[in-house]
Parts: sequence; structure tokens; C-alpha cells
Amino acid sequence: MAPPDAQHRIGIADKVADTLGQLGEDDGEGFGHAPAIWRTAPRRNHPLAAALHIAIYPAMPALPLIPTLLVALFVALALTEVWRPMRAARRGRWPVNIALGLGNVVLVRLVAVAAPAAAALWAEAQGIGLFNALPSLDVPLWLEMILAVIALDFAIYWQHRAFHALPWGWALHRLHHADYDFDVTTGIRFHPGEALVSMLYKGVLVLGLGVSLPAVLAFEAWLAAGSLIEHSNIRLPVRLDAALRRVWITPSAHAIHHSAHGQDYNHNFGFAIGLWDRWFGTWRDALTGPNIGLPQSRTGA
Repeated sequence: MAPPDAQHRIGIADKVADTLGQLGEDDGEGFGHAPAIWRTAPRRNHPLAAALHIAIYPAMPALPLIPTLLVALFVALALTEVWRPMRAARRGRWPVNIALGLGNVVLVRLVAVAAPAAAALWAEAQGIGLFNALPSLDVPLWLEMILAVIALDFAIYWQHRAFHALPWGWALHRLHHADYDFDVTTGIRFHPGEALVSMLYKGVLVLGLGVSLPAVLAFEAWLAAGSLIEHSNIRLPVRLDAALRRVWITPSAHAIHHSAHGQDYNHNFGFAIGLWDRWFGTWRDALTGPNIGLPQSRTGA
């Protein structure tokens, strides 16, 4: 029998199907409490169907928990912004930002979670991807989750740079930078098209790495939390901010990325880990001007 830490690699799709089967007993298929359209149970050899079910009906216990924690984090950050703001708040932008955020929540729930989840399940079933191709490594789940989060965070750094460098990418991403102030709601202000492109990109990455479904969900939570934290209008103590900046993108560090001055916007791309900017020459320590919003050089782009 495989060691406990290795058993997560044996039939991830089976585990998902078993979890789905716990939804109910009244129809004999284990889907008594699911919406009628999902009464046909997704089979173990159809991970895409299972992943779509996960996206639309929160069968796995972690799925309702993750958005609940993210909402709690959003509220906590918003309250902290009142207590320790970096700059005077302009909350007239909140309705637009929150509307965009809620729209993307629906999109992410229906599509952006389903695709990486399907990729994880299909990679497991087919034995493809780095982690699946090297079973002899016997990587424990907790270590796989850490490695996957680091690798995917690194990939998202390059995705962010691509959205700035490619004309079609900037056409989508400029909506995020068009916010004329900077606070926690900026962290949910994204074009739906950008969310979809990011979903496809992450799906390819998940296939290549062969990471498990728990690792995918862990990274999605990490990415969402990082976006809320780094965009928050919170003034950290000077020493704490300086210490965190060595490895983390703090709110004051990411505010530089949202500057409307010069080339500030082409620096500090990281969503959470700040080492990528330092290692690849895109780190900047301070703003070159006080204004937040679309960079002056690209207002018409």
C-alpha cells in the first residue's frame, strides 16, 4: 500500500467523484441535492464533467470555505484602510469596482476554476505533467502545494508583464490601471477578458506541471488573497514594510505599479512574491509622482 502522503496521487478523479457522490442518496446516483441538470453523475473517466460540476455546485468542502475567507479578508482590509490609510480615500469608485468584481466572481466560478480543475484531473488521469511523470519522487501533498504555488506565482509574474507588453493584452489590462485611486477594490477590478485569458494560461500551466486539484485550489486562494492585500490602501509601519519588501509585494510597493508617472507602471509586477521583480530587473523602490491611474504615456493606447 502506498504511503499516506503518496495516496493523493492515486486517483484524484476518483476522490472528486466520491466527494460528488456524497451530495445525496435520494435518486440512487448520489446527486439527490444537486441541481437537476447535474443529476447525471460525472464519471471518473470524465474529469471535465467533474470539474464543471465543482465550478457550478460547490461539492467539495473547501470551495465554499475559500470565498468565505476571501470575503472576510476583503472586509478586514477595508476596515484597516479606514484605520491606517496610505492616502485619503476616494470611495466614489467602489460601485464600479465592486460590480466588476462581482461579475468576475461569477465568471471565475463558472469557468476560471473549472478549466484549471479539469486540467488537474485530466493530467492525473493521463499521468502527464511534471509531478505525475515523476512518481518515484513521491512528493508529499503539502510540499507539492508549496512548490506549485511558487511555480504558478512565478508564471503569473510573466503573465502580468505580457499584459503590459502586448497591445491586445494592454487593451484588456488597462481597465485595471484606469482606476484613479488605489485600494482593496482595485484588487477585484479586472476586465472579464483578462480573467478568461488568465484561465487558459493557468490551465496550460497546470497540465505542464501535473499539479493536483488541492494544489490548484490553494493557488487560486493565494492569488486572490495576494491581489486584495497588495492593492489595499494600508500604511504599514516603516520597518515592517521595508522588511516585507525583501520578499513580498506590499501595498506601498504595488502602488508604484499603479503610478501614472513615467515608467512606474512597468515595475513591481508581482502579485505576491516580490523576488521575481528583483531578480528580473523590474523592481522600483519609490514613486516618481503622486498620481494614480493610467500612465501618461499610454492614456490613448
